[in-house]
Amino acid sequence: MGGSGYNYVGIIKTGTGKYTFTSTKSITTASLGVQVYQGTFLVDIPVTDNTTALGRCSQANVLTISANAIGGGNGRLTGKVQVDSLGTLVIGNNDIGQLVLADTLSGKVASPLVLDKNGKIEFKLRSAQSYDRISTSSTATLNNGTLLLKPATGVSISDGDRFTILSANKAVEADTFKLVAQGFDANMTFTAATDTIGGGYRIIVTAHGSTSVKQVKNNLTSVFPNPTTGVVNFSADNSAIQLVEWPGLS
Repeated sequence: MGGSGYNYVGIIKTGTGKYTFTSTKSITTASLGVQVYQGTFLVDIPVTDNTTALGRCSQANVLTISANAIGGGNGRLTGKVQVDSLGTLVIGNNDIGQLVLADTLSGKVASPLVLDKNGKIEFKLRSAQSYDRISTSSTATLNNGTLLLKPATGVSISDGDRFTILSANKAVEADTFKLVAQGFDANMTFTAATDTIGGGYRIIVTAHGSTSVKQVKNNLTSVFPNPTTGVVNFSADNSAIQLVEWPGLS
């Protein structure tokens, strides 16, 4: 669908299912993009290949994610990525991934990222060396949307670990975002800072706390008070015994 007076849309994703685009054939012609209305639409091509998934979208968004829909994946996209309010952009496909928004052919097609208020981008963190990230050769406009951090399988994060989750060619003045962490140990928190040193724009997340701290939960199964000695023997599910002074006895 295209032409004067029309919105340019190449693929419309409806239904609650998941579709994964895995073609590694380089597409250099103009494309009309993907509109995700329902369910999940992901690209999954090697980001190390200089391959552009879904074509070069100069007349339309390469990817538009509507409310309650999910889009994203792993690989390179050329054109604007738009996340509508209540839409979700995910990085990777079941594991750690990377999205690169750039024109790999000529550099002439702008590839900005726009997150509407109440929209969301999800990032999985496994370690300081292994985590989701997204970059754009244009701008990233977040409009106080949410950057959601989740633990990846095998997560191992130490206090002070840093994660550059988002990079852009330049900053958008007065732009804001919300950082939310979900599913991590209770002792772990995260803060985010922006960096423009040396040019460009980056969002860097820092971990506070460590996933190496194990929280042992003992399910109490029985208590044996000794009224003579004032000692209570606690028998727990891991067979550990704790000795505690019995109140009121000496």
